[in-house]
Order: sequence, then structure tokens, then C-alpha cells
Amino acid sequence: MGSVAPKRRAAFTLVELLVVIGIIVILIALLLTVLAGARAAAARAACANNLRQMWHGLFVYDKEYHRLPGSEGHKTLSDLPSFVDVLMERQGYAAASFVCPSSASGRPSYELNFNCVGQPLSRGRADAVLASESGSCVQCHDGSTAGIGHGSTANHLFFDGHVEALPKPTANPSTRRG
Repeated sequence: MGSVAPKRRAAFTLVELLVVIGIIVILIALLLTVLAGARAAAARAACANNLRQMWHGLFVYDKEYHRLPGSEGHKTLSDLPSFVDVLMERQGYAAASFVCPSSASGRPSYELNFNCVGQPLSRGRADAVLASESGSCVQCHDGSTAGIGHGSTANHLFFDGHVEALPKPTANPSTRRG
């Protein structure tokens, strides 16, 4: 009679198990990277939508009062109500509409161009910035250029109602030479 070889149990070896775990880790890392990019793109889109909605509210305010309201960050420099107060109290905008999803502070993230306060909306050029993420607009602010923004860009609302993501300025506007 012949000898019967013992049957070997079908199982993973340690090397095979480590290879499978390594592949799963790599796939999870790739997935998390893609999800982070998608989350950042969603925050940029929500921020742009907030600015577009503000334009609609400012447009309605301008039709009624024939001027733009005051600036939120410059309340002490103007006796006009700030655009945040106007849009929240008179037009029923939610407080969340004024906070960029990328902002961690919870305070209003957007600022009206102070040079436009009290002026009719029709006086602005289509290529001029009406509002932007706080601190990100050289045309509007003399302070820090860090701002909120989204990576190397920040959203800007123009007088014609379109929103553009423009590169953040690299130097403080007060140090620039014109």
C-alpha cells in the first residue's frame, strides 16, 4: 500500500497576510486623499454660493435704497447699517450664510469693499471687487493678507454678481508700490 501524504490546511501565510494588509492601507490612504480634496472643493463651492447669495441681497437693498449698506468690519467709520445686519434682519438671511465653511472662527468671513459703502451698485465696474473673504482682498483692505481663503486662493464677489477664486496676495498692500 502506498503512503498517503498528510493534507495541508489551506491558510494564509504571514507574508500573504501582510501583503493584503499593506494593499488595504494604501487603498485607504488614496481614498482619504480623494475625500479631503472633495471636501475642500465643496467648501470652496459653498463659499462662492454664500457670496452669490449676498450679491442678490445687496442687489435688492440697492433697488430699495439706491445705495449699498455699510461694511461689517468698518462699522465705526460709517453710520450706514452693515451689510450683515441688513441681510440678516431685513431680508432674513441665516447667520451661517456669512461664515465660510473653511473658517474655524464662526465669525462673519466676508467683507464689503469699503470704497463702495453708500454708493449705488450701478456705479461699480463689472471687474471691480464688491466683497471678498475677510483679509484676502488687496483692493479692499490694508490689514493682513492672510485672510480665510482656500489654500492659495480666496473667493471674490464682483459688481456684476460673478464670483472668482483669485490667488491670495503675497505681500501686505501697504508695502506695495503702485
